[in-house]
Amino acid sequence: MDDQARIFLGIGANLTPDGFSGPREGCMAAIDSLGEDGITVKSVSPWYRTAPVPRSDQPWFQNAVVEIETDLTPDQLITVLHEREARFGRVRMERNEARVLDIDILDFRGMVMNDPVVLPHPRMHVRAFVLRPLADLSPGWVHPVSGQSIAALIAVLRLNQVPSLQSIYQELELPVMQILREMENHGALLDVDILNAQSVTLGMRLEQLESEAQALAGRPFNLASPKQLQEILFDELQLPVLKKTPKGAPSTNEEVLQELALDYPLPKLLIEHRSLSKLKGTYTDRLPGDCDPADGRVHTSFHQAVTSTGRLSSSDPNLQNIPIRTEEGRRIRKAFIAPDGWSVMAADYSQIELRIMAHLSGDKSLVDAFARGDDIHRATSAEVFDLEPMFVTDEQRRRAKAINFGLIYGMSAFGLARQLGIERAEAAAYIDRYFERYPGVRHYMDSTRAMAHEKGYVETVYGRRLTLPDIHARQVPVRQAAERAAINAPMQGTAADIIKRAMLRVHQALATSNLGCHLLLQVHDELVFEVRNRDIDPARQLIRLEMEAAAELSVPLVVDIGSGDSWFEAH
Repeated sequence: MDDQARIFLGIGANLTPDGFSGPREGCMAAIDSLGEDGITVKSVSPWYRTAPVPRSDQPWFQNAVVEIETDLTPDQLITVLHEREARFGRVRMERNEARVLDIDILDFRGMVMNDPVVLPHPRMHVRAFVLRPLADLSPGWVHPVSGQSIAALIAVLRLNQVPSLQSIYQELELPVMQILREMENHGALLDVDILNAQSVTLGMRLEQLESEAQALAGRPFNLASPKQLQEILFDELQLPVLKKTPKGAPSTNEEVLQELALDYPLPKLLIEHRSLSKLKGTYTDRLPGDCDPADGRVHTSFHQAVTSTGRLSSSDPNLQNIPIRTEEGRRIRKAFIAPDGWSVMAADYSQIELRIMAHLSGDKSLVDAFARGDDIHRATSAEVFDLEPMFVTDEQRRRAKAINFGLIYGMSAFGLARQLGIERAEAAAYIDRYFERYPGVRHYMDSTRAMAHEKGYVETVYGRRLTLPDIHARQVPVRQAAERAAINAPMQGTAADIIKRAMLRVHQALATSNLGCHLLLQVHDELVFEVRNRDIDPARQLIRLEMEAAAELSVPLVVDIGSGDSWFEAH
């Protein structure tokens, strides 16, 4: 092993039927004796209980996680542990001598916040209860006093190993948790009548789409039935089968319909019907029921540990995914209003992930463009098409925008070609010219992929680790998806860290001011406030100042702020 390698041991002690305490005492004696062989015990977790397997004669177990440091080889360590099991792990029962002590070397790969503890030895095995993901842990596996689960105990040990993670936890996530509690309690005011009217309008449009779709199909059918869609599209209309389900049936998923819609009218109607149906069922029909009749507000629940990148998510209701690319989706924001004498204010970071890309890559052309305050898509178009910015057409800017955002998400030439509706060779040429003009971006992507393969994770600017369990997958598509995620995760994760830092700064600044201003929502790169009308101008200045100072990057952060009677008008 490496000198003084840090290892975790799982200590398991049976609780005998008569309550005999010898096994646990044997565990402690075994731990204390490790120093005899040059093993340093760094920490011992609280004891926790695990339930027996469903057999009447099986006892309960008490367990602990022990962190050690040692310069022993794997074989030497295993020999020591087996000796401790034999020396301390047997007590006399009524009928026989029972083995009541297990000492296992734990491999925490796959756990939350993982920084793999690599133990390259075939005999080193894993306790089943340790390897289970957090979502699968039994509610019974908690410390009887603290209520901590095994996953929580392991996470604490992990945090102690990695200062950057400990800093994010202590200085970012815990303080943000208090702000989220205030936001949840305050809630966002909702105009239920607006939502009810939108539901009626959407319902009428859905009926119209159903009629048009059935006319194109030549017979009635259920637009929500994949089986009937397969029959209509591929059996009766003879549209080309672009993809199949795992069971071999023609796929009718969103991606397939999008591609078919380029050449056929029915798939285009089906896409619109699906979008509006989801909008109606998820938001305009449901949000009125989520509104608290006592205060007329909707109180969502924010979650800090759901997404892999550190972004917040929300539920009951989910306010993070209200569509903004369609007019119907944007109109839902009209229902989020302010009380009399107040306004809604929305503050949104401008192109934050592209700015983080410039910072991470250090590409001079990209950094300089942001420093000058250039229209970055026009600047990119001028570079790629070798033009002066003033001569860039709207279509060329649109293509440059697709390249900018596509590369952030690791888009291939094939994906760019499909998005722009051009030949793959032409898309590949665009990407090649982009990397010629922005070599720092290519270097960043190559080095990030290499780091992901080497370490199994990538990091944000602030040290948050984003694990990539599929980076070594044998299936090429799965591995390539992990590589694309590796490129985007540091940008999206850094953006998540920055918006949380901004929340802390704004919250602290408001607490020392006399402004009437409450933080209502955080949606990706945007903060939404409720501001007293007479305080709009000073609140705008305070929010912009604190948000733009939330991070020190090599390019400036820019915040766009608007206000109005509703969230819709604030944009």
